[in-house]
Amino acid sequence: MLKPDKGLFRHGWFWVFVLGPLFIAIVLAGFFGLFNLDFSRSLDGVDTFYERGKFFLAIAALSIPLGATFARMHASEQTAELINAANERRKKDEVNDLLKNYIAYLEEYHGKTFGKKSRFIFKSEDINHPVKCFHYFIGKKRDDYLKNGFLDNNLFDEAQKLFSQPFTSGNGLKALAKRQEMFLKIAGWLSEESYMSGLLCDLGFKSYPSKEIGFYNIIFYSELPVNSHLDARDQVKALEIVSEGLAKIASCYYYGSQVFVLYDDEYAENLAVMVDKITLVSNFLFSVASRSTRSMHTRNKEELEEFFSNFSSYPFENQNIASMWFSGGTIGSA
Repeated sequence: MLKPDKGLFRHGWFWVFVLGPLFIAIVLAGFFGLFNLDFSRSLDGVDTFYERGKFFLAIAALSIPLGATFARMHASEQTAELINAANERRKKDEVNDLLKNYIAYLEEYHGKTFGKKSRFIFKSEDINHPVKCFHYFIGKKRDDYLKNGFLDNNLFDEAQKLFSQPFTSGNGLKALAKRQEMFLKIAGWLSEESYMSGLLCDLGFKSYPSKEIGFYNIIFYSELPVNSHLDARDQVKALEIVSEGLAKIASCYYYGSQVFVLYDDEYAENLAVMVDKITLVSNFLFSVASRSTRSMHTRNKEELEEFFSNFSSYPFENQNIASMWFSGGTIGSA
């Protein structure tokens, strides 16, 4: 009914409220014979007309308050529209100013440490598309946070819980499969985050169970050819790529937590919490990958046989992968 962008006189309903009572009054007056009275140019004639027609005059007079009410409602809508437009402009100005600061302070943060136990070093070049990264974190990411009340904490809470559980005797294969499945979930999350934030982190990969004993063979297209056989080197490279990618995406979260603190301190605080969780997992995966070259030397086969039934019967590559993940320990020891 009310359209703030249109003038008052361009609203059809305004004329309905103004002319409607007049039209109704005239129709009723004619129906009840008011216009059939004898015409008289005297005060008595006026008195007679008023006495007989005051009901119809009252109906006609409704056009004034109804028209005024509609005009007031229209003015209120226009005021609200102006306030909303001003707020939108103010928010855009705030975001533009925030973007300027986001880009301006990148180099100043270069070399600062962040993450769990401050083991990670912020590199400004890791945020290679700062404008895209900024709009992702201040736009979709923050909208999701405001809608759900949290970020992607659940995945990393689940990962931390799983990676904190040690291998148990005779349950090695099941524990290993769960670790690899969680690793694939994290790699998928990282792939999406990297794309949305504009990071140069190519994570096109393929995974499938090995026919021998159910190990996952994980191959990254950008780094290695797609082989049909299980190769421990593929999994080591995958662990290194994801660990490095998590460190890069953590730098985006870290920098956002620093710049956005005056814009939305609660959101910035949640970003900082995510930094610790992401870097903790990143450090653990790097620790697992680093065990690949010495795991078979530090763990004897008798010890591995206790945790992995029939370990000696596994193909060589499977032994390497099992030993690597086993030697990686738990997330608390990484």
